[in-house]
Amino acid sequence: MGMSMESMMARTCQFFEVNIEQLQSKWRKREVVEARYFFYYYAKNIESKTLVMLGNATNRDHTTIIHGLRTMENLFETDRAYRDRWIRFVEFMKPEKLIAA
Repeated sequence: MGMSMESMMARTCQFFEVNIEQLQSKWRKREVVEARYFFYYYAKNIESKTLVMLGNATNRDHTTIIHGLRTMENLFETDRAYRDRWIRFVEFMKPEKLIAA
């Protein structure tokens, strides 16, 4: 069983030091957009969530989600620092890394 959408969003926000309201808002600050894109990519490719589920969670249209996924793929191909951050993010998202409340 995978992570819930809420857990993924909370962990993403923790990693990027943003809040859920920012993740769901129309803010276009780089750190918020990057957090959204990482969330999209993780949820879609690691947790097998649908575009509709991602759109509902972040108040976005499916085409915006697709754009974010493509942006991530392009950055992985061209930016080693971005790939390295992705690896740290995936490690951070692993269930065994979750801290009991």
